[in-house]
Amino acid sequence: MKRKLLLSVAIAIISVLTPAIADAQVVTIGGSASYWRNYKDDHTTFSIAFDANHGLSERWLIGLNAGFKLNREDGVSAHALTLNPYLRYVYFTHGILSLYMDGTVGFANEHIKDHSGNAFGLEAGLKPGISVRITDRAWFAAGLGFIGYRHSKYAESALGDRGFGVDFSSTSLSFGFYYAF
Repeated sequence: MKRKLLLSVAIAIISVLTPAIADAQVVTIGGSASYWRNYKDDHTTFSIAFDANHGLSERWLIGLNAGFKLNREDGVSAHALTLNPYLRYVYFTHGILSLYMDGTVGFANEHIKDHSGNAFGLEAGLKPGISVRITDRAWFAAGLGFIGYRHSKYAESALGDRGFGVDFSSTSLSFGFYYAF
């Protein structure tokens, strides 16, 4: 049931964004990937995310981030699908450097082997970031944390630890590459 809800939300967001993306003058696509293996603790993590956004003005963008995460620790594996629509405000630009803040509501559907059923996660908050323009059409971006609320069935989820507050740990750090059309 929760998978159907997550899929319905994804379809609704994509259907709303599709006409806007087609009419936008600046459309960017990008993504990020990460892999980490800790042999001592037998812990492996992998994630891949796709990101698309378009400019509403010079300072405002609307976008959608969709991803897949895999976590394996002590023989127990978990995989999750995530969906994070966001509204980005670029509040500082100097030369090739820009600082921005994303307002986001994130959803995750996580399946953990050896546990019954799936866990649905939710987050709402702000994500500060920085971007560096490499060329006229390409740039590197980094998300630098999370300020807000997260909830899930388990203490830790694909979105991060359950709770409310400020999280500038490495689990909330992301790096990506974007290309503008």
